[in-house]
Amino acid sequence: MAYQMTEEFAGAMVTVIPVIMVVATVEFQAILQRKEADAPETGTTTQQDLQRMHIGLGQLLLYGLLIASHAQVEVSLIQWLADPKRQPDPWLAKQTVWTGCAGFLFVAVYAASIAGLKQYALFKEQWRRWRRRPTAQYTRAPRAPRPRVPRPRTRTTLRTAPQRATRAARPPRPRSGARP
Repeated sequence: MAYQMTEEFAGAMVTVIPVIMVVATVEFQAILQRKEADAPETGTTTQQDLQRMHIGLGQLLLYGLLIASHAQVEVSLIQWLADPKRQPDPWLAKQTVWTGCAGFLFVAVYAASIAGLKQYALFKEQWRRWRRRPTAQYTRAPRAPRPRVPRPRTRTTLRTAPQRATRAARPPRPRSGARP
């Protein structure tokens, strides 16, 4: 695909790129505020807290790269528009297209995935509550407590552990009526 920088394209992208940067910044700030509200206030750092910090650092780096690339393209477009010669610059056109698409995808996919994860968490919590609730179909009627009857003390229950061991080691008795 051949990219060509035109005055109309540059003028449109000069206005679109700042909008993408503002929307990305607003989304990122909202996500940070949600994470701060969801974070537990404990004095210890757990493995899950470290994973959250690493994910947050990765998100911050991705956001920084997005804003830096958009700012660089914005400045290049302004310089191109300010130049009275305005020679065709296919590299700047290609960079502008890819940066604008990357910014749009970041905002759309990232915001949608965060919203989707939030909805998934809410659904999972509602599902757990629903599964725990008692229903008439599965609940049992309360029973009267059974009286505790003490076990009778018989000869087998009064044996000591060594007596039980020697009895188990003996060969079995013959089944006839005579005893050895």
